[in-house]
Formats: sequence, C-alpha cells, structure tokens
Amino acid sequence: MLQTPALIMASYASLSLILPLKIRLFYKILGVGIIFLCALKYHFYARMGGILSPDLPSWLIVIMEAAFGSLIIGSFICLIKDLLFVLLFILRKCSLIKLKPKLFKLNVCVIIFALIFGFYGTCMQFFTPHINHETIEIKNLDKDFDGFKIAQLSDLHVGPLLKHEFMQKVVAAVNNEEVDLTVITGDLVDGRVEKLINEFRSLKDIKSPYGVLAVTGNHEYYSGSFAWIKALENFNVRFLQNEHVNLHKGNGTLTVGGINDGRSYGNELDKVFADAGKHTRVFLAHKPKDGVKAVDADLILTGHTHGGTMLFAGPLVADYNDGFVSGRYELENRVMYVSNGTGIWSGFSCRFLVPPEITIFTLKKA
Repeated sequence: MLQTPALIMASYASLSLILPLKIRLFYKILGVGIIFLCALKYHFYARMGGILSPDLPSWLIVIMEAAFGSLIIGSFICLIKDLLFVLLFILRKCSLIKLKPKLFKLNVCVIIFALIFGFYGTCMQFFTPHINHETIEIKNLDKDFDGFKIAQLSDLHVGPLLKHEFMQKVVAAVNNEEVDLTVITGDLVDGRVEKLINEFRSLKDIKSPYGVLAVTGNHEYYSGSFAWIKALENFNVRFLQNEHVNLHKGNGTLTVGGINDGRSYGNELDKVFADAGKHTRVFLAHKPKDGVKAVDADLILTGHTHGGTMLFAGPLVADYNDGFVSGRYELENRVMYVSNGTGIWSGFSCRFLVPPEITIFTLKKA
C-alpha cells in the first residue's frame, strides 16, 4: 500500500526534474535510477524484517529515510515549480512578461533544497524534543489542583532508530520541568519486548509524584500489546485500559481516564468514567477521532498524527483524523490537544517544519 504512492512520486519527480534537462542520456538514466532507488525503501524494508522494524543497521535506515524524505519534499516543490512554469508560460503568451527561468539551475536548486531538508528533517529526531507549554483553564477545577502540571509524551516509537539514549534525553527534559504527572498517549514502541524492553529503562527515572499513566496505540498492537503492557509495568508505567484513576491532592480530586486503541483490545468509551464522580476529567486516547468522543472530559490528550510530519501534508492527515492534526482545539466546554509526537516512526521519519514535542500542561482554575 505504501509502495505505490512512493513510485508515483518517483515517476513525477523524474518527469519534472531529470527528463526535461538537456544532458547526456547516461546522466538522465542515472538520475532517474537514483530517484527510484529512494522510492523503493518500503520494498527493501519488507524484505529485511518488515516495514515496522527492518533488520538493518541504524545508519543505513537513516540514509534511506533521509533519501525518501528528500523525495517527498522534492516532489512537493516540483509541483509548485511546475504550476509556476505553467503560469509564466500563459503570461508570456499574453505578452505580459518576458521572464523565462533557466530550468537546469532551478532544478539543481530544488534537488539541493530537498536533500538538505530531507537529511535535516530525519536527523532532528535524535535531538531533545521541543518543550511546548500550554495553560488550560477549567471552571470546575478543585483549587488544590490549581497549578498542577502534566507532561504529555506521545508516539515515542522506540525501535530501529530511537533507543535508550533518546529516552534518557526525554526523561531528563521531563524532570527538568518538575511536573506532577506524566502521561503517554500511545505508540511507545516498534518491535518485540525481548528485543527492546531494555531501551525503556530510563522510564524508572521519571520524577513525577503522581506517576506515569499511558494508553495503547496501534503500534503496540503491531508489536504485541499484551506483552508490552506487562513489561512496561515493571518500569512504573500504568496503562489505563478503558478505565480511570482518581488523583488526590489536599481536599481536591482529579480524574484521569484512558481508552485502549481500538486495534489493541477494543475501546469501550462508556466504561472509562463509569462511577468517576463529578470531578475535573482528563482523558487520554491515542487517536484524535477517539478522543473527540469524550464529551464529558475537560481536557483530552491525543497523538497519532505526528502533526502531519510534513507541514504541507497536514490537510491530508487531518482528513483521515476527523479534521484534527496538530495542537490545541477548543471544543464545546472542553479542550483537545493533538501532539506532534515526541519521537517518530522509523518508516516515515522525516519532519518538515513540524518539530517533535514534549507538551507541559498547567491546569488553572478559570
């Protein structure tokens, strides 16, 4: 399924960037060959252990991901370039302008730009994610929870590329914010427990007094969700499986509920806040389309979309997620936040103007 769009992009990039140039046939064949080699990433992954967790050296995956990211960025820029060329052609025919850009220089600039941002967008996943602060005002918040801080991690995707060193940076960043509670909204992992569990050992070092609460994502389903839930409990992570917990501070209560990703166990929304009482409610879900159903929650935290990964892909990703893709959405009597993701899936790991994030929410009484 993923390979077909990649081949379409490669065909278009070849037609736009390489074939129109007045260069020797050998160089045209070479250029087209390189473009299609970039597009065959998923084909190689499928033959080397699978798309989810290919059995390849990390450095080779980074190169393949960067090359594929460059192809996507380059194809988008080509679309803009070609539309401008059509507009210029019409304007010249109407004798309105005489401008005729040099195709060779322009195409070389497109290739260089795409390569730079393709490699940068892929390598940035190894940096400490951006810290984003959000203040959430809630009318019925108990005064003892005024100023309560929640750190949201989402879409960590620990696996072929992101490992223990990345988790150490994330944990250090969370601890530096001195939060009260840490939540993880799904897609923690890409791979099996026996291969990757040791990469999560830093989770034990998170210093949030009210612990670490999590929900499953679709990648837990792919990786063996039953085994992962059991294994991560040893690192002080509690999964909310269509249920809630009540947190107490002074005389106040905060209810945090979480829903399973539908592919993992089946999500049962009506069970999450059953007998929860009329306290402030925070709802955790992996997918925005599951989160938006929680009409009785005050704050809804989700992920899954990676913020669209690339800025120009945002509208397409939003279309598959009920219109939600990144950031804060003010809904009727509630707020929903869709994280850009703290990590990134190694099968589509180039970000373009959509930085990874750790989000810190400060609850305030309205």
